[in-house]
Amino acid sequence: MSLANKVVVITGGGTGMGQAAAKAFLEAGAFVVINGRREEKLRDVVKKMDMHQKRIAYLAGDIR
Repeated sequence: MSLANKVVVITGGGTGMGQAAAKAFLEAGAFVVINGRREEKLRDVVKKMDMHQKRIAYLAGDIR
């Protein structure tokens, strides 16, 4: 199954395994949305992974 142009949502995407998963999905061609409580951390991850922010976005908040 190809992940090209699929949308993936990852909770806890600002650190650790979530961040690694986001990177892997981006490399596989997916569009990625990461979620977490710390907006600054999410913003840094987005800038690091996709400078133009065309394939990754973030949404800060607690999903509880």
